[in-house]
Amino acid sequence: MPNCRSWLSRACSLVILVLAAWAEAQTHAPTAWWNTDWKCRRRVTVLGRTETTSDDVCFVEFPTAGMTKPGGEDVRVLEGASPVHSKVLFMGPGDLCKLAIKMSSAKGPSTFY
Repeated sequence: MPNCRSWLSRACSLVILVLAAWAEAQTHAPTAWWNTDWKCRRRVTVLGRTETTSDDVCFVEFPTAGMTKPGGEDVRVLEGASPVHSKVLFMGPGDLCKLAIKMSSAKGPSTFY
């Protein structure tokens, strides 16, 4: 019976890994996206937050690949499905966008789209 237990243990581990991968994929699936009319998005995860204050701001730079309006008025920031206060600081040179994002009061990592 040791071989049967070993096989069963491996099968259960594989099922758990597949379910975890599927759950992660569903979290970021296009149907979970806040507005399906928007075809482009970037995922930004802010790590290493141990303390927060009410005025925490994160600065993010990313290439736009020409997918935004010249002034960045179509750039939106979401945490999960909730809009987050943000401000486009500048667009350019080239296709660079620099944003200021208001952080939530939660400690730990934050993921923005």
